[in-house]
Amino acid sequence: MWVAISLVTVTKVFTVLALLHTLQQGDITSAEASVHDFLPGFCPLDHDCATDPVTFAALASQMGGIVREPGGPCNGDASDCNVTTAAMTPWLNSQPLLWPPNVRPSYSNLGFALLGHAVAAATGDAPYETYLESLLARLGMIDSTFANTPQTLASLARGHRAGTYLTELGWSRPDGGMQSTAADMERFLHFLTGSIADATAEAVISTPRRRWWALPRFVNPDGISGYGMPWELLSVNGKLIPTKWTAQSLEQSTYGSCAAVPIGTSHAHCYLACMQVRFD
Repeated sequence: MWVAISLVTVTKVFTVLALLHTLQQGDITSAEASVHDFLPGFCPLDHDCATDPVTFAALASQMGGIVREPGGPCNGDASDCNVTTAAMTPWLNSQPLLWPPNVRPSYSNLGFALLGHAVAAATGDAPYETYLESLLARLGMIDSTFANTPQTLASLARGHRAGTYLTELGWSRPDGGMQSTAADMERFLHFLTGSIADATAEAVISTPRRRWWALPRFVNPDGISGYGMPWELLSVNGKLIPTKWTAQSLEQSTYGSCAAVPIGTSHAHCYLACMQVRFD
């Protein structure tokens, strides 16, 4: 029987996947388009959203200036976040930005929740989870899901420290609520690095757009690290390589799952660390 693994923050990679497909379809005209056009009434406290909007690209690269975690109706706890975007908006508008968009990066789970719901609103036809799962199915990732059904929970690896399942995230699912398997993640890596470039894959995201996806959005002053969408970039042999968490951070992480999977890892994040093989 296959073992499902909670992807936690690697879910953000797939939220960006949904954004890039929406761009390819023309539902969003530019990555620099304003999210305010798709999230009615949303504007952070004391910020001029008309002249300096929060953009899709800013949210996708942790450059939106958004506070880290949801509050208000979520009570500051993503595990109690079964609300709508409309219900979240008054609280969102009560929060000032940490700094203006595109000034500097700051890790924000809340920003990715906003990104997922803005992307879904741009398509105009389905919730975020339904929209993304349909894209994954087209890539053959049939065991990747947001559903916490008895069947998926029975196959879900338990946390390696807490010994329990990760909590249902509700409205915050776009920042960390996805489950997948080793086989599905391997297939995604083949797609992402160009090993799968058939007509179906190209219709999800074209090869030129996938290459653009690997580019940095912000390079730290040290010149050897930075951020992409949503990559955490590290310098390897003088080149910035997209990853999503490093091997060291995996060892220190209190999240994720420990399971015996075919490639001998114990955490979903390890799969995405392999992406350096073709991006240089």
